[in-house]
Amino acid sequence: MAIDTTTTNSAFYATYGLEARQAAEKAEDAAKSNEMGKDEFMKLMITQMNNQDPLEPQGNAEYMAQLAQLSMVEGIQSLNTVTEGFITSLQSSQALQASALVGRKIQVQSDIGNLVEGGTLAGSIFVPSAAQNMDMMIVDNAGQVIKTMDTGEYRNDSGYFSEGQIDFEWDGTMDNGEMAQAGLYQVVSSAEIEGQAYALTAYTNANVNSVTIANGGEVWLNLAGKGSVALSEVNEFF
Repeated sequence: MAIDTTTTNSAFYATYGLEARQAAEKAEDAAKSNEMGKDEFMKLMITQMNNQDPLEPQGNAEYMAQLAQLSMVEGIQSLNTVTEGFITSLQSSQALQASALVGRKIQVQSDIGNLVEGGTLAGSIFVPSAAQNMDMMIVDNAGQVIKTMDTGEYRNDSGYFSEGQIDFEWDGTMDNGEMAQAGLYQVVSSAEIEGQAYALTAYTNANVNSVTIANGGEVWLNLAGKGSVALSEVNEFF
């Protein structure tokens, strides 16, 4: 299957291309033209001194306070410039890294997995504490259980299910021996922990078809059959 990178390329160059940078520089220059720099501040201060009331001149403390304000403003502006540059650099690096994920697999917190034609539905189940028993089922979009997974192989040497993530993989074979059609299926799992039944959190794997750079630089991954997720939501990369 051909990988669609149109979204990746167009969004990336629209955000980080030459025209985008030139437009950003023009906007920055226009903003600076409306700001009061230190030269304008000093001219204003000298004008104020020349036109003050000679009978009630301004004291040294007031002048020092104004100079301190100027120094503080310049420091804040310098810090803002450094911060903006760091954020832009971070976003560019993040976008390039995300582009490298196209065609690879990731794992996200979701109990909905995509069974691809001729492939498998894989992921993991999180067990919060050592469990005596664990059940795992595959459910179709009609709510029918089509596969009851054999979880016996996931027991440790003590006969328990260990705390942590347990990887699973379903090849598409249903309980009746037939092969399920490609599509989305739900993974439902529960465990008995200290005599109590708990619903377990499922994570499923998905292929990354393309990458979108949203406004503000946030990176979204467009997954095969599962829509889009933010890069920050990815649990594991393969």
